[in-house]
Amino acid sequence: MNHTKLTLSLAFGTAFFLMALQAAQVSFSTLPPTPGRSDIANLSGADSENDNIRNGDHDATYIANDRPIQGQTFTTGTNSAGYQLRSVTLRAVKHETYALVPDLKYTIRVTKPSADNLQVVASETAWVAAEAPQNFTTISDGAEIGNGSGAFITFTFEKPVTLKPKTTYGFDVGGSQTRHYWQTDGIASNVYTGGEAYSSGASGVGDDKLKLHPGDRVFVVAMVPASAPLASQSTASVEEKDTKQ
Repeated sequence: MNHTKLTLSLAFGTAFFLMALQAAQVSFSTLPPTPGRSDIANLSGADSENDNIRNGDHDATYIANDRPIQGQTFTTGTNSAGYQLRSVTLRAVKHETYALVPDLKYTIRVTKPSADNLQVVASETAWVAAEAPQNFTTISDGAEIGNGSGAFITFTFEKPVTLKPKTTYGFDVGGSQTRHYWQTDGIASNVYTGGEAYSSGASGVGDDKLKLHPGDRVFVVAMVPASAPLASQSTASVEEKDTKQ
């Protein structure tokens, strides 16, 4: 299967609002998504571990049960009605690496950074079977180094997330505490000027803090312009709901 059921939850501060079970898709591809007019992307990656974020520092590049979760900040455009975030994409490295990829429950968060703090705007969980078509493969039972696949993983939200214009947001991905590891692709320089790579939490679980890293992930944030003013949209994010109360 290349799709999973996702549980959508929204968070503001320490309050979490559990939504109904949502069906969403997780897909893999050897080719990058083609960015649309409103999408934000960096497709420049590393040819070796030293070219990756923080020279390949494993705490800054690996999605793993014994590492922080990995993310990327980005800045939305100028559409006055805001945007609907549809999906986020990451890439596994193509250079030499380690990989152990069993059945995994991913958590995908949409965040709003402020200094070293993170407000969680939306969070979904996705179960992905190890045998999912084109999934990242385990290299030599996870014990030996080998070439990474360089494949892309895309998490498509069942219910798009509303974002404000000209605002810095982020997204991050973790694989929980099941033993696993694979290395995200990125580049040590900030080729995308509207954001940068970050990590959060520990042991495969994010928290409300972030650590920024020089450089950018290989990523695609797929968005479409919203057609109505933010205040009138029924799918407003938690931060917008709070302003209405």
